[in-house]
Amino acid sequence: MKRKFIVSFLLLTICLSLVSCTKDNEIDQTLTEEQSQTESIEEDDLVVGETDADNEVDYSWLEELRETTGCELCGSTDCPSLYATDEWGQDDIDITLCEEYDITSDPLYYCPICGKEKGDGTNDTCVRYLEDMTCYLCGEDVTCLECHTCKEVEQLE
Repeated sequence: MKRKFIVSFLLLTICLSLVSCTKDNEIDQTLTEEQSQTESIEEDDLVVGETDADNEVDYSWLEELRETTGCELCGSTDCPSLYATDEWGQDDIDITLCEEYDITSDPLYYCPICGKEKGDGTNDTCVRYLEDMTCYLCGEDVTCLECHTCKEVEQLE
């Protein structure tokens, strides 16, 4: 009886070790295939940047704007603002190059609602808060997105 048990146990152990060896071999094969695929990638494929095809797609909207729509301020298709370049030498739009550009109508620098220069509310500048709150400079209660200019602010020394 002990002998049958020992033989059965040994056969079971051998079977299990064969199964695990087969699985290990499959895993090793998979890893070897992945490594070979990774090694087959050329160095040129690892270079970060855009291809010419990507640039054509990226700048097709600019070409369409130049040919059909024109400048949003003057309407001209040969406006210098459409032919500007950015700091990397890529084609870009710089609306400040248009002859019709007026900084006081630019919402980056002046409030489109009250017309004051954007700032922190002091020195006759406009500030708009994103929620109802008390102005941290003058203490006045300000409604959300309401133009606010501080009346008088004590100078901090």
